[in-house]
Amino acid sequence: MKDGLVLRELFADDLRPDLLKHFNRFQEVKRVLRNENGGWVLRDISFTEDWDTELKKEIVAVDFTNCLNSGGFVWGVFNRENHLIAFACLLSVPLGSTGQYLQLTQLHVSADYRSLGIGGELFSIAAQRAKELGAKKLYISAHSSEESQRFYERLGCVDAAEVNKELAEREPYDRQMEFLVPPTTINKAGEPMDENLNLIGRASIYNKTYYYNPEFANLPAPIRAEVQQICTYYAEKLHCIFALKFKENGDVYFECLPEEWDESFDEIAAKLDLDKLAREQQDFFLSLKAYYVMVVLGEDFWDE
Repeated sequence: MKDGLVLRELFADDLRPDLLKHFNRFQEVKRVLRNENGGWVLRDISFTEDWDTELKKEIVAVDFTNCLNSGGFVWGVFNRENHLIAFACLLSVPLGSTGQYLQLTQLHVSADYRSLGIGGELFSIAAQRAKELGAKKLYISAHSSEESQRFYERLGCVDAAEVNKELAEREPYDRQMEFLVPPTTINKAGEPMDENLNLIGRASIYNKTYYYNPEFANLPAPIRAEVQQICTYYAEKLHCIFALKFKENGDVYFECLPEEWDESFDEIAAKLDLDKLAREQQDFFLSLKAYYVMVVLGEDFWDE
């Protein structure tokens, strides 16, 4: 968290009526995403978003209170003057046909504090709590502004595989999105390990989307293109969400995640295809490891 800012979980005693008094929701929207013919397009539609005093009080008295009363969670970020300048709300009531979702209902950053990474940090905390509660995905009914959409896309959010009809009808211009919560496995030391650590790229057959981790944006363009080609090809071939990731030592590994309801996924065939991929692309994956060891870890790769 940036100097002078404090992030903490909020409880009922924190929900005073003037909690959002100094929060500045102002947003001048110039372009929005609209779903046309089954695809998302940007349209030049201008409007201003802002909250008056009464709406701020209502958000605290209704949204925050209902979230906590239902077992959910609210986090706030405070500046040096102890003014709330960002917040996020996560409901604990499962959504989806198999209860796979928990809904991120609110995520806002005051106008003067945007583009500082605060929103991403709040999002990460909500995703971590969702994982602790056993959720597989976050569900987000996302504002249609270009800025909001790009924010969620950079985090790895995609179109929801299962749209919540009630939420979609309540906010018809919102984009119904989901975020795959990183699964937790146990490493050799018997400790929890985040398998989404050091994601390179990920593609989904279900949403026809591709995400590239901007942390590795300095990889040469041809290599980034090859990563995209591998992810999208194997997501479609294996019928899954396919990802390339770095291990802590720079080795590249694959992650293949089919949806529970997807009967098209063949685990045995997938293993054979991935073994073949590892053999045929050995030199490429070695070049990725060399990049990670030298650029990210700052070590001499050829000393290994």
